[in-house]
Amino acid sequence: MKRILIFILALLLMPQFQGYLMAKKPVKVETEKAAPTKSDTDDDAGDDSADKPEKKEVPKTEKKPKNGKPVDELARVRNIEDTLSYGLNEDRKDALEKILTIKDPIYRLRLGNKVADIIKFDRNPEILEKAITIAGEIGAKSTLPMIGEKLDDQSRDVRIAAVYAIKKLGGAEMKEKLIQKLKDQDLSKDDIFNEALLRTLSDFKATEILSIATAAIENPKTTKINREQLVLCIGTLGSKESKDLLLKLYKNDEEDQTLRSYAVSSLAKIGAAEAVSDIKNISTAIESYPQKRKEKYHTLYIYSLAALAKLGDPEVVLKIMDATRNNNAMERYKAIRMLQELKDKRTIDILKYRYKNDPSPKVRNAARDALKEFGIDAEGGEIKETKKEPRDSTQEQKENKKAPGNIKLKSETPEKNKN
Repeated sequence: MKRILIFILALLLMPQFQGYLMAKKPVKVETEKAAPTKSDTDDDAGDDSADKPEKKEVPKTEKKPKNGKPVDELARVRNIEDTLSYGLNEDRKDALEKILTIKDPIYRLRLGNKVADIIKFDRNPEILEKAITIAGEIGAKSTLPMIGEKLDDQSRDVRIAAVYAIKKLGGAEMKEKLIQKLKDQDLSKDDIFNEALLRTLSDFKATEILSIATAAIENPKTTKINREQLVLCIGTLGSKESKDLLLKLYKNDEEDQTLRSYAVSSLAKIGAAEAVSDIKNISTAIESYPQKRKEKYHTLYIYSLAALAKLGDPEVVLKIMDATRNNNAMERYKAIRMLQELKDKRTIDILKYRYKNDPSPKVRNAARDALKEFGIDAEGGEIKETKKEPRDSTQEQKENKKAPGNIKLKSETPEKNKN
């Protein structure tokens, strides 16, 4: 028995046997808990670690740099830059357009510098025209000197884009160069570059061109379209210096109706209250014409009434309302557009009727837009009162530019009628 006990004790003291016992006995060891792998969380949904989001390495294109700007927009910026540098011209035009989709001002500035390089060095007219236009849209004022140089470009489209970009960028410092370009123009030929110059100079209130405009209007070689644009320009400039010229054009029965209509509109814009009696006399005379002749003078009549309303005669609004019953859809459209400008609450009911019942979609849309001026929502045949949002000064300035005769749309141009 003693030998057996000695044998068992010897076994217990052997290292191999101790290792065997340790393997059988669970040992609690405090260790740092390792983060679960994706397979662990998938296999054991009940494990506490399954509630924690999986930590994956974020691709570089999805990370956010320290300045907080998302790299995906930065990637788009780099793609635009690469395309502008190395792409086909058609792709470069698309890339220039995509600049407008970049919202971050720092990235826009960066791309603006790229656009400036294109304006300065590129020789492709289509790319130049697009780059100049985009520079105006994104407000890249640093490009103004380079854009000013393009006023002498061989391509007319590039020159026109340059004029409108200068207007968009508020580049009044370019006024003298624009005036010189107008002086150099041959106004015996129609050219939309002339219109671009006149609109931009009007926007800059360049009253220095009044003498140029007066001489050109009275020059028999000046084309009909150029004369019309010059008359509109005079009205936008707002100077009473040209009152006598405008009144002379308006009263001249041998002048084209379009020109006379624009002349009376410009008289109202410059606030020529002295012309009220003459305007009343002509509008009253038109009212006395036989129906067939009255129809020929309807455009001049509507413009005359609108001028009287703007010069302070509230009663003519009723006559413009009556003009919305004219059989000619275009004349109804013009009358409604003028009612929209006048914003007289007496017109609401007839505008509602025109919106619901007029056979012309163009007239119905005009009535809908006019109703919005009174906070009345008219969509899908339904008319309901809505709370009108406060009008800011910027919106009012935009709407003031839509006064009759200020913007000549092809569809709104009075047809030429023989007296």
